[in-house]
Amino acid sequence: MSTNETDALVRLLKVLNDGMMFYKEAKKHVGHDLYPSLFEKHTSMREELIRDLQAVLFAKSGKIIDGHTVASKLRLAYTNILGMINDTDLTWVHQLEKIEVRTLNEMHKFMEHARNPEILRIIRQKFPAIQRCHDEMRQLEITIS
Repeated sequence: MSTNETDALVRLLKVLNDGMMFYKEAKKHVGHDLYPSLFEKHTSMREELIRDLQAVLFAKSGKIIDGHTVASKLRLAYTNILGMINDTDLTWVHQLEKIEVRTLNEMHKFMEHARNPEILRIIRQKFPAIQRCHDEMRQLEITIS
Protein backbone atom coordinates (compact mmCIF):
# COMPACT_ATOMS: atom_id res chain seq x y z
CA MET A 1 0.00 0.00 0.00
CA SER A 2 1.24 3.47 -0.85
CA THR A 3 1.68 6.13 1.80
CA ASN A 4 -1.29 8.07 0.40
CA GLU A 5 -3.47 4.98 0.46
CA THR A 6 -2.41 4.18 4.02
CA ASP A 7 -3.12 7.76 5.11
CA ALA A 8 -6.56 7.63 3.48
CA LEU A 9 -7.32 4.33 5.22
CA VAL A 10 -6.20 5.77 8.57
CA ARG A 11 -8.56 8.76 8.02
CA LEU A 12 -11.42 6.41 7.15
CA LEU A 13 -10.78 4.26 10.23
CA LYS A 14 -10.71 7.34 12.46
CA VAL A 15 -14.02 8.55 10.99
CA LEU A 16 -15.52 5.11 11.57
CA ASN A 17 -14.23 5.25 15.16
CA ASP A 18 -15.76 8.72 15.48
CA GLY A 19 -19.14 7.32 14.51
CA MET A 20 -18.90 4.51 17.03
CA MET A 21 -18.01 7.01 19.74
CA PHE A 22 -20.98 9.20 18.78
CA TYR A 23 -23.47 6.33 18.69
CA LYS A 24 -22.31 5.05 22.07
CA GLU A 25 -22.55 8.52 23.57
CA ALA A 26 -25.93 9.21 21.95
CA LYS A 27 -27.41 6.10 23.57
CA LYS A 28 -26.78 7.74 26.95
CA HIS A 29 -28.64 10.93 26.03
CA VAL A 30 -31.66 10.07 23.91
CA GLY A 31 -35.06 9.59 25.47
CA HIS A 32 -36.89 7.43 22.94
CA ASP A 33 -36.81 3.70 23.71
CA LEU A 34 -36.33 2.63 20.07
CA TYR A 35 -33.22 4.69 19.36
CA PRO A 36 -30.69 2.67 21.38
CA SER A 37 -31.37 -0.50 19.36
CA LEU A 38 -31.00 1.44 16.10
CA PHE A 39 -27.80 3.01 17.36
CA GLU A 40 -26.49 -0.40 18.41
CA LYS A 41 -27.19 -1.77 14.92
CA HIS A 42 -25.25 1.11 13.36
CA THR A 43 -22.40 0.67 15.83
CA SER A 44 -22.21 -3.04 14.93
CA MET A 45 -21.98 -2.20 11.21
CA ARG A 46 -19.08 0.12 11.92
CA GLU A 47 -17.35 -2.39 14.21
CA GLU A 48 -17.53 -5.03 11.50
CA LEU A 49 -16.07 -2.72 8.87
CA ILE A 50 -13.35 -1.50 11.23
CA ARG A 51 -12.41 -5.06 12.16
CA ASP A 52 -12.11 -6.10 8.51
CA LEU A 53 -10.10 -3.03 7.50
CA GLN A 54 -7.87 -3.20 10.58
CA ALA A 55 -6.96 -6.79 9.76
CA VAL A 56 -5.70 -5.78 6.31
CA LEU A 57 -3.92 -2.67 7.58
CA PHE A 58 -2.20 -4.66 10.32
CA ALA A 59 -1.11 -7.35 7.86
CA LYS A 60 0.34 -4.72 5.50
CA SER A 61 1.87 -2.26 7.96
CA GLY A 62 1.64 -3.60 11.50
CA LYS A 63 -0.54 -0.60 12.45
CA ILE A 64 -3.74 -0.61 14.49
CA ILE A 65 -5.79 2.59 14.37
CA ASP A 66 -8.00 3.26 17.36
CA GLY A 67 -7.98 7.05 17.52
CA HIS A 68 -10.47 9.71 16.56
CA THR A 69 -10.34 12.88 14.51
CA VAL A 70 -9.96 16.21 16.27
CA ALA A 71 -13.15 17.41 14.56
CA SER A 72 -15.18 14.62 16.15
CA LYS A 73 -13.98 15.48 19.64
CA LEU A 74 -15.02 19.08 19.09
CA ARG A 75 -18.35 17.98 17.57
CA LEU A 76 -19.01 15.73 20.57
CA ALA A 77 -18.44 18.60 23.01
CA TYR A 78 -20.64 20.86 20.88
CA THR A 79 -23.39 18.23 20.75
CA ASN A 80 -23.32 17.75 24.52
CA ILE A 81 -23.70 21.49 25.06
CA LEU A 82 -26.37 21.86 22.39
CA GLY A 83 -28.25 18.90 23.86
CA MET A 84 -28.53 20.75 27.16
CA ILE A 85 -30.21 23.69 25.44
CA ASN A 86 -32.35 22.08 22.71
CA ASP A 87 -34.32 18.90 22.05
CA THR A 88 -31.79 16.23 22.98
CA ASP A 89 -33.06 13.50 20.63
CA LEU A 90 -33.11 15.77 17.59
CA THR A 91 -29.70 17.20 18.45
CA TRP A 92 -28.09 13.78 18.65
CA VAL A 93 -29.86 12.39 15.59
CA HIS A 94 -28.84 15.44 13.57
CA GLN A 95 -25.20 15.04 14.56
CA LEU A 96 -25.29 11.30 13.87
CA GLU A 97 -26.64 11.96 10.39
CA LYS A 98 -23.71 14.33 9.81
CA ILE A 99 -21.31 11.62 10.94
CA GLU A 100 -22.91 9.21 8.46
CA VAL A 101 -22.45 11.73 5.64
CA ARG A 102 -18.81 12.18 6.64
CA THR A 103 -18.31 8.41 6.66
CA LEU A 104 -19.81 8.02 3.19
CA ASN A 105 -17.64 10.86 1.90
CA GLU A 106 -14.48 9.26 3.29
CA MET A 107 -15.46 5.91 1.79
CA HIS A 108 -16.01 7.56 -1.61
CA LYS A 109 -12.65 9.34 -1.41
CA PHE A 110 -10.91 6.13 -0.54
CA MET A 111 -12.55 4.17 -3.36
CA GLU A 112 -11.55 6.85 -5.90
CA HIS A 113 -7.83 6.54 -5.17
CA ALA A 114 -7.26 3.11 -3.62
CA ARG A 115 -5.36 0.41 -5.42
CA ASN A 116 -5.41 -2.36 -2.84
CA PRO A 117 -7.96 -4.88 -4.15
CA GLU A 118 -8.56 -6.47 -0.75
CA ILE A 119 -9.47 -3.18 0.92
CA LEU A 120 -11.54 -2.05 -2.06
CA ARG A 121 -13.48 -5.32 -1.92
CA ILE A 122 -14.21 -4.85 1.78
CA ILE A 123 -15.33 -1.24 1.35
CA ARG A 124 -17.47 -2.00 -1.69
CA GLN A 125 -19.04 -4.93 0.14
CA LYS A 126 -19.85 -2.87 3.26
CA PHE A 127 -20.78 0.39 1.51
CA PRO A 128 -24.48 -0.50 1.04
CA ALA A 129 -24.86 -1.20 4.77
CA ILE A 130 -23.25 2.11 5.70
CA GLN A 131 -25.46 3.85 3.12
CA ARG A 132 -28.51 2.29 4.81
CA CYS A 133 -27.29 3.58 8.17
CA HIS A 134 -27.16 7.07 6.69
CA ASP A 135 -30.57 6.70 5.09
CA GLU A 136 -32.10 5.52 8.37
CA MET A 137 -30.59 8.42 10.31
CA ARG A 138 -31.71 10.90 7.66
CA GLN A 139 -35.25 9.52 7.75
CA LEU A 140 -35.29 9.60 11.53
CA GLU A 141 -34.06 13.19 11.50
CA ILE A 142 -36.87 14.17 9.10
CA THR A 143 -39.45 12.29 11.17
CA ILE A 144 -38.60 13.93 14.49
CA SER A 145 -37.97 17.43 13.13
